Amino acid sequence: MLSKKSIFFGLIILLLAGINACSSSKKTTQRNQAYLYAKQSAVPTIWAKVFHISADSSDIFIRLDNKYIQYDTASIAHLTTIATLFEEQEDKRTMIVRDSTINSFNIKRNPKDNLLTLAQKIAIPEGKNYVVQLQLMDRLSKRLFKKTVEINKNDAYNEQNFLLTDVSNGNKIIFKNYAKIGQTIKVRYRNGALPLEVKHYAPSKKLAPPPFVVRQDKEKFTPTMKKDVENGQFLLEERGMYFVKVKNEEVKTGINLMAVEKNYPKLTQAADLVEVLRYITKTEEYKRMINSDRPKIQVDDFWLARAGSRDRGRILIKEFYGRVQRANQFFTTYKEGWKTDRGLIYIIYGVPQMVVKRNTYEQWIYESPNMQQQQLQFIFHHQPIPFTSERYLLRRDRFFEESWHRAVYEWRKGIIVNK
Repeated sequence: MLSKKSIFFGLIILLLAGINACSSSKKTTQRNQAYLYAKQSAVPTIWAKVFHISADSSDIFIRLDNKYIQYDTASIAHLTTIATLFEEQEDKRTMIVRDSTINSFNIKRNPKDNLLTLAQKIAIPEGKNYVVQLQLMDRLSKRLFKKTVEINKNDAYNEQNFLLTDVSNGNKIIFKNYAKIGQTIKVRYRNGALPLEVKHYAPSKKLAPPPFVVRQDKEKFTPTMKKDVENGQFLLEERGMYFVKVKNEEVKTGINLMAVEKNYPKLTQAADLVEVLRYITKTEEYKRMINSDRPKIQVDDFWLARAGSRDRGRILIKEFYGRVQRANQFFTTYKEGWKTDRGLIYIIYGVPQMVVKRNTYEQWIYESPNMQQQQLQFIFHHQPIPFTSERYLLRRDRFFEESWHRAVYEWRKGIIVNK
């Protein structure tokens, strides 16, 4: 009979063989990743946070819900991680294997935390872009989890050089791009040798225009507050974006964190519930709603008029604002997710049937019958700004005008688009 140790090493060999079978070089494949934005995904969500400790060393923090992990009778999880580092080549499409790191963990379950967090240390030289393929194996259940992480080591001041933790919650690492108003945030930059500053920006008023609107006004950013980060901490005092960077006028990049209401990503304030309706309301209709002294009643009346009955109205509200909530969850960066280009398309058209993620863009494909078109494709180009490397802008085209008006018409008729 094989020993547990033999089985363990056998599994590791199989995993490594799988990596080698993919060849030492590869090109981006057209793998469907629509599950990332699904309402209820069968694939467990794995969060990853990159922190460049130095010029040649980085930590990748991994977080996973405990319900997917098997613990032994002593409440210990037995896990193995394999991190394979792919180096981007000059053609921006080909990646070659540079290194592979294996670590084993025996982690005691924390009864006060539903999430398990571990750190994978990996040697990553400066000066290039990389992709890390993470494989996390539960040695008890033999279950395998995978995560692809993009690494940017071309810029020593971007967000991957910072680590944010929540002081009010035991200094737990912040994996998302938002935190609640009133939280005290601890910030660490690499080895901590440089002074930092923090700026606050009011919530963006710029909503994503319809996909057929080609020309847009450039978004402007004016800070409402600027001060030094003292003792490595700052307070999220009000709603909006907080931007932390090295205190140097020549340094433009840094890390941002959205300060949000306690129920975020869900919208609960009446003014917010009205504002998001701009996507499916007429101009005069929207002005009347936004200027009303009873915005909640305006929202209820709007949906009742669309649905024809309160029961149907509740269904429409649940679906529409559910999409808004998920858009905030998936796409929040320097502004709320529902205000972004991806958030706009997600709310109106729903979950795409296919998502292809490349180094420089995302492609969303819809094939829903009630869109009355064989296929509808949206391309979101990766266009980083100093605040974030996660900004994606839609490739706009007048071709989308017909499908947009049809989708808005259906929402206004009480029909859920791409249910």
